[in-house]
This record gives sequence, structure tokens and C-alpha cells, in this order.
Amino acid sequence: MKEPFILFQINGATYAVPAAQVEQVEMIDKVTRVPNAPFFVDGIVYVRGRVIPVINMHERFGFPSKPYDLHSRIIVVRLGDRIVGLAVDSAREFVQLDREQMTPPPEIVADVNGEYLQGVISEDERLILILDIQRVLTPDEQDMLGA
Repeated sequence: MKEPFILFQINGATYAVPAAQVEQVEMIDKVTRVPNAPFFVDGIVYVRGRVIPVINMHERFGFPSKPYDLHSRIIVVRLGDRIVGLAVDSAREFVQLDREQMTPPPEIVADVNGEYLQGVISEDERLILILDIQRVLTPDEQDMLGA
């Protein structure tokens, strides 16, 4: 059975997150830096009446950081009872994917970034990495951010 996903790009790869976990997708306007934040947190933003922490997904995944541009987006997601923004290179697609088609990440990926992935789906001749949104932040990191 197919379910809706939001697709986004990080460092040239396509990732997906279940649409049910996404509150909104916004352009990146002004991110306010905060002192002593973890290396992967760019700061905070004000989105529709809420102040939310912004996680730089390049940094979180161990890729070199890159400046935001007109295509950059913040995907606002719910982690339990907390709200955070995921800064990504672009997010423009809404697709239906079949979880039955998902395979585990290859061993080399599982060793490096597999903790963040549920699996991989091949769709229309492209590989889509399914993000496990609940693992982007550890419970201690969530508490530290007040996310």
C-alpha cells in the first residue's frame, strides 16, 4: 500500500520523510544563531508564530556545510511532542511510495549514516533514502535543544 512522502535533497541525494510527520515546508529566511548550540544546529527561526531550532542536515549527516540559497527549505517536523526544522537543499516533491518496496540500506551506508535511515526505495530509476525522523536527534539532544 502506498503512502505519501515529501522528497528532499541533501548533497545531491534524494531523501524522503512520511508526509504525516511534516507540519510544513518553508523557505529559509533568517536563521538566528544561538550561542553554544551543537555543531549541527544553525540556530532558531520564527515560523508561523513558533520559534523552532534549525538542524543543518549537511552537518548532521557529516557532509560539508553549504550556504543557503533560493532552493533551500526548512522542513518542519514533529519529533514526539517537539517541533524542529530540518534545513535541506531543496524540497519540492510530494509522492506516493510503497513501503513494501523498501530494502535495508547497503552495509557501507548502514555503518556510516544508517542510524538515520529506515531503508531505500528505487522509484522511477532513482534511489530514495527513507529518513527515520525519530532518529535525527537523540532524546538527550532533543532535551538540550528544548525541541
